Amino acid sequence: MWFLNHPTVLLVLRELLWYIPKWKVILEKIPPTVSDVTEWYHTSWIHPRVSQIWVICNYQAISPLLKQWKYTTNPEVQTFLLSTFRDWLCELPELSKKSYILPIPLGIDRWMERWFNQSVVLAKVAKKTFWVWYFPWCFRFWSGKHQSTLTKDERQKRMLNFWIPPWIRVPQHIVLIDDVISTWSTLHSCAEYLIKRWCKRITVIALARSS
Repeated sequence: MWFLNHPTVLLVLRELLWYIPKWKVILEKIPPTVSDVTEWYHTSWIHPRVSQIWVICNYQAISPLLKQWKYTTNPEVQTFLLSTFRDWLCELPELSKKSYILPIPLGIDRWMERWFNQSVVLAKVAKKTFWVWYFPWCFRFWSGKHQSTLTKDERQKRMLNFWIPPWIRVPQHIVLIDDVISTWSTLHSCAEYLIKRWCKRITVIALARSS
């Protein structure tokens, strides 16, 4: 039974189990495990086709800088964070040239409030670093209440609506770029939608993760 330990066999089994309702519930409850060497997460609990999540640091370590960048667009803070992000990306494995970078979109209400999406800025840095394609055709119509006004359970339960025009062909491999991962609900919703639109593989790169 040694062949059951082969990564390809495990991936196929995981894909099949996902479509059995009883096992889907179990897979969703499996927490991610974190490597001591790098901040890399096993993400079968989000969806079997989300292969990896790479995170640069803990949110608490840089929260003052991120808040300045998000709400005041301080150029010095932005330069520092982007240079740090670029240096860290250079240490990651090379992406396939068929990969497409996709920033997590803001809802129209949040865009009207800030006129700025830091995920787009990070995505452009990642595009230039990896020399891959950029996919700008994913939208969110409404973000709803601020994360800070919701409890942890409410954040995890809410499902966010994403939309890609039906005439746009979704790439086979998408690299999602986010600034901060908090409760995983945004990534889960976006991954579910991309899979429904026939995306075969998803990788996630984020600047920070809230503990």
